[in-house]
Amino acid sequence: MSTLSHLRRSLNKNNVLFFNCDITEGMKSSLYSTWNVESIVKVALMMTKIAKILHIPLLVTEHAPKAFGYTLPEIKQVLPPEHLLFEKTQFSMITEAGRGFLDKYPERKNVVLYGMETHICIQQTCFSLLDLGYNVHLPADGITSKRTIDREAGLERLNKSGANVTSSESVIYELINDVKDKQFDEVRTLLAMNQDNKIRDLSW
Repeated sequence: MSTLSHLRRSLNKNNVLFFNCDITEGMKSSLYSTWNVESIVKVALMMTKIAKILHIPLLVTEHAPKAFGYTLPEIKQVLPPEHLLFEKTQFSMITEAGRGFLDKYPERKNVVLYGMETHICIQQTCFSLLDLGYNVHLPADGITSKRTIDREAGLERLNKSGANVTSSESVIYELINDVKDKQFDEVRTLLAMNQDNKIRDLSW
């Protein structure tokens, strides 16, 4: 791996975009029996709040909302100012509107992508981004499919295709990087609440 390639894979709050893929009411209800649907919503809420704290632009899509519903209201309530939400019919988020969003932030070449479903919209969005030269980071606790086999096969294929399979907490700590960061206290409180619904003593 070249030094340049390694540096381009590193995340910081100034070189990243967040992509929230199709986390809608209809999708959630169709996935109610999967092992990690609660985790998907939890991660999406946490990433949305992190985007607001760190001023990270956020792209949110709703796939064919007349059939699959609209973005979960709890996510809509905490969207950061730097966001774009649009409806789509194609599976990839890289529509004309999606490309326009990317073009607004030419210096940001890393994308954290999460949502539904692994083997369809997540996969096709990831391939579109990789083809455009972006580094894609996939928090595994924020991605799901109706069937476990589709999720597992999708993540394996994406990993082999050059995406970085990771976790939401790993992404967040990489974005913060230093306990002396002025936003660290706000982020660590959010992480603690996400882990066990109460604020733990994380004094350093």
